[in-house]
Amino acid sequence: MSEKQKRENLLKAELEIIIKATEDYCWDVLEEEFDSEAIEAIRRAAEELAYKRKYYDTMKDEIIFCPTVTRLLMTNTLTERAAFYYFDNDNDAGDNNSDGGEEFPPEYSKALKTVCREKGLVNEDDSLENDEYMDKLAQDIDLS
Repeated sequence: MSEKQKRENLLKAELEIIIKATEDYCWDVLEEEFDSEAIEAIRRAAEELAYKRKYYDTMKDEIIFCPTVTRLLMTNTLTERAAFYYFDNDNDAGDNNSDGGEEFPPEYSKALKTVCREKGLVNEDDSLENDEYMDKLAQDIDLS
């Protein structure tokens, strides 16, 4: 399996879990639907940012793709980028001069983080120091 296909599978699987659980959370807690525009913004931001690097974990003897969607959500990176796409589907991700769409709703950011914690997707061993260390070891994956 190519790195590109592996990345797509990881991304699809993690997004599916997070979005489904967040839809349920929104109905149960917020008593509203998880807005389809917000879902699309999260998907587009995740496609742009998640699983674009890899490193070899000697302890597990495997290649680890990073950053995960969960990690990007927990550091607010994903929701900040999703704001560029929220109610602005024509915005080009490469257009850094654009302010993008609207602010990504804080209640959805909270819901996404809560779901990641409740589903056990947040690794308690994660820390910003680990992110910096892994970033030094990681290399970009070939998406062509």
